Amino acid sequence: MPSASASSKNVTKTNDNDGADKTAAPRLVLRSAKTGALGTIDQNSGHPYVSYATIATSMYGAPIFLTSDLALHTQNIRKDPRISLMVHEAGYSGDPLALGRTSLVGTADFDISAVERQRYLNRNPEAAGYADFADFHFFSMRIEMIHFVGGFGRIYEVDPAEFLTTGTCSDMLVEAEADIIEHMNSDHNDVIQLFATKLLGADASDWKMSGCDIEGCDLIAGGKTLRLDFTKPLESANNVRHTFVELAERARAL
Repeated sequence: MPSASASSKNVTKTNDNDGADKTAAPRLVLRSAKTGALGTIDQNSGHPYVSYATIATSMYGAPIFLTSDLALHTQNIRKDPRISLMVHEAGYSGDPLALGRTSLVGTADFDISAVERQRYLNRNPEAAGYADFADFHFFSMRIEMIHFVGGFGRIYEVDPAEFLTTGTCSDMLVEAEADIIEHMNSDHNDVIQLFATKLLGADASDWKMSGCDIEGCDLIAGGKTLRLDFTKPLESANNVRHTFVELAERARAL
């Protein structure tokens, strides 16, 4: 299970006066992203260095990366594990500064699990051809700070302990996820197409499920990605089937 540092005193709590769940928007932006801007500390100058990275998320919502020893950001991380990541809302219409974006600050951790590794490869299947090379390595981020901008005037920080979806159900899904994905892709691929085209408004394509956590599921088709959030978080792994049936009925009704 991931760990998160305590929030700083200036963090805007998610249970503020308006009662809104302020973790939902920044979490959705991160869960939806396939790429992001990875910041490291340049090992020679000490200046911030920003590069382009493909990402996935763990069952709990922490970013996962795959990197080569040849990359400058890898060399920087080996010297100083402090990193940052910025991802933005998909799509572009009008002013790009109106798009939601989530920025995270933390440290790189090269000790990842087999499940985290597989979640990355499910999200980025093109990486399977080089992921086992000796000079490629997976790492995740231990989140220490989260900053969200949801457009003009909507700016706040979120406590990492509230951002990560820890708990018994998430732990259970770590073990069950592979079977869920296999079952949906093999036996209910028509339902996945409905999720993508009817519920998310995507063009018809060969959509596949790449991940499932307590708050939603991830779909991919070629280089395209989609995020389908559930109406409410799963309370147990046994709720997955019921939730998918409800979503399928809603999609067919459309």
